[in-house]
This record gives sequence, structure tokens and C-alpha cells, in this order.
Amino acid sequence: MPQLFSLFLGLILSLSAYAQDNAYLKTKITNKTLLPNTEVLKWIKTSQDFDQANLSTQEIDRQIARVIQKQKSTPVAEIVTPINLKKLAYYGYLDFKKTGIVTDSELFTSQPDLYADADGPRNIFQYGNLTLLTTYNSYEDQLHVYSIIRSFIILQYKYPEIYEALFLNTALDPRENPQIVKDKSNPGVYNANPYFVVSIHENPKKASNATTSYFSPQHVDPISNSWLADKNVHVIFFHKETLRNGGVYTGGIPMYPSLAKADAHIRFLRDGLLQTLVHERLHNYVSNYAPINQMCDFMRNDASLITGNGSTYRYLEEPIITHTVNTLFESYGGMSTEVMQYYQELFDKTQLPELKSNTRYQEVLTKLQKINPKSPSPEERDLLRIYF
Repeated sequence: MPQLFSLFLGLILSLSAYAQDNAYLKTKITNKTLLPNTEVLKWIKTSQDFDQANLSTQEIDRQIARVIQKQKSTPVAEIVTPINLKKLAYYGYLDFKKTGIVTDSELFTSQPDLYADADGPRNIFQYGNLTLLTTYNSYEDQLHVYSIIRSFIILQYKYPEIYEALFLNTALDPRENPQIVKDKSNPGVYNANPYFVVSIHENPKKASNATTSYFSPQHVDPISNSWLADKNVHVIFFHKETLRNGGVYTGGIPMYPSLAKADAHIRFLRDGLLQTLVHERLHNYVSNYAPINQMCDFMRNDASLITGNGSTYRYLEEPIITHTVNTLFESYGGMSTEVMQYYQELFDKTQLPELKSNTRYQEVLTKLQKINPKSPSPEERDLLRIYF
């Protein structure tokens, strides 16, 4: 009985801290004042803050890990955590190409609509190997920066298996990565990602959604006669209106139908954002491993030939990733019912029917089964549950 009371008290305190932090943030983001360069996320206070002044970067990380681990059974939306202020830097309002994080390349000129979101001057924040870009430097922009960093921290300490697979091992070259199945005779190029960029943009020419892309490699290293390793920077773009709309396109089906827009905005930053980051990272994971892994190669390249549609993402890769991410969070727990239902319905009512409507659907499934024997049999409903 005392143990039950302790758990109940812990839940009440957690909910109280979450509500306190939530209310505080809502009052701040309505303020459109642009912040001075010296005010870098310092205004964001949480009930789990601790004095970092006399601690090393490593000691602060360990303390943050303990903060997260004490909230192990707490839903993602309600987890309260500070960030490591000694890992945080603000470079100022600069031309991103001049930071040295990426090289200048033809991509900036050959695809101006896509890369305009990271071209030219931006507010540039750095947190470890994560770079964040914003157009402005208001309370709202800094809350977006904090929320992305918070998502990475929660992934690292609440979901270490996911974090290791998607953000640590993918920085390694093929000889060092324990996950890689080198099952292709002519692997070509392998993309390693030691750095990550999240760009929050306001480009009116682009839809309000998250997309994934590469910048050019910093350098190319020969590994063997048949291998080249591109050390690329993985970039995820978010339109600011997507964040404001609670994680969905303007006019799209809401992820949090019972919440007003302002509340959905805050709520998405606290849980849906983390799932979206994992989803987008998996697209890049498939691209990374396609040269050397048959399953990823099939999704990224061969499947589009079978279906007769150039958009592999839309017909095969997208539903596989949607279902894989939902499967991961079903297994590990912590994601809200609203987020899980939103993506499950997207899979069940849109993505899977669209794939099944293709006349060569069965051919895709047969080849998929041969490539990945871990996948369920064709008779099972969730055949597309793929474990990367």
C-alpha cells in the first residue's frame, strides 16, 4: 500500500509540474518580441532545473539522464526536463553556408525552392552535433528550438535503443556499424551522418510539412575499391505553420481534435514532434542503407519500378515507416493516444489502401517477403510491419 501511494503521489507531482510548465510556456509564446543574442533559451524554466554552473558538460548530461529516468513511466507529453546549457551555443544571424557545417554546393542553386529554407542568413543554434535554424529569434522560435532539443534528450534517455540505432550508429562507417548487413555485391556509396540539422522555415512556396534531405558531403573518404563514404548532414525541414497547427498540414485532419489551436501547438511540441522526428529520420535511414542493404534498396529504388510510380515514398516506404514507428512506440510506450491514433488511421485509411489499389501489390509483397523473412506472412493483416 505505501508503494501504491508513492506511485500515485509521483504521478500527481508529475502532472502538476507538466501543467505548471505548460501554462508558463503558453503565456510566453504570444509575445512576438525578438530576443537579444544574449538571451538564448535562458527564459525557459522547468520544475526540474538544477544549478549547472559548477558542473562539467558530462556531469550535467548524467544529471539530466537521472531526471528522465525518474520519469520512466511518465508519458512523453508530461516529461519535464532541462537542457544542458553548456552544450548550447548561439552563433547569431549568419549565412548558414558560411558556418562550415556544410559545404557550398550546386544543390543551393539547382533546387532553390528546396534549399532556400537553409540558404542565406538564419538564426543558428548549436546543441552538440545538432544544429537548429530559425528565421526569427522570438520566444516562439526559441520554444521550437528548445522542444526539438528536448525531443532528442528524451530519445537519448527514455528510448536509448531508438536513439542508438538512428542517431549514433548511423554516424559510423560500414566497417564499424554493427547494424549494417552488407548483402550487396556492389554497394557503391554509403552515407554516414555525423551531424544533424533541423530547419524551421516560413517558405510560402512549400507545403506545411516536414521533409528530409541531404546537403553535400563535407568530404569523401575511400574505404575500399568498392566503397565510398559520404559524410553528409541530415536536414529535416519543418514549416512553422505545421508546428503551430499541432503537427499537421494547414487544413489537414487535426492530430489533437479536442484541443484549440494554441493548445495543440504546445501539445505537439511535447509529444507528436518526437514521433515525427523519428519518422523523418527513418526515411533518411533507408536512404543511408540502400546502397548496402537489400530491404532498404527495395523500398527506395526497386519498389517504384514495380508499382510503376516514381514516388517510392508514397506507395511503399511511407506506409512501412508509418507502421514501423507506431510499432516501436506501441512496444516501448509513452506516446499519447492522440498521436498513436492519428498515425494508425493515416496508415489504415489512406496509405495502406493506396498501396493495395496498385495492380502489382501482390508482386511487391512477394518480393518483400523474400528480402525480409522477419516480416509476417502475407496472410497477416500487418504485413508491412518491418523491423529495420
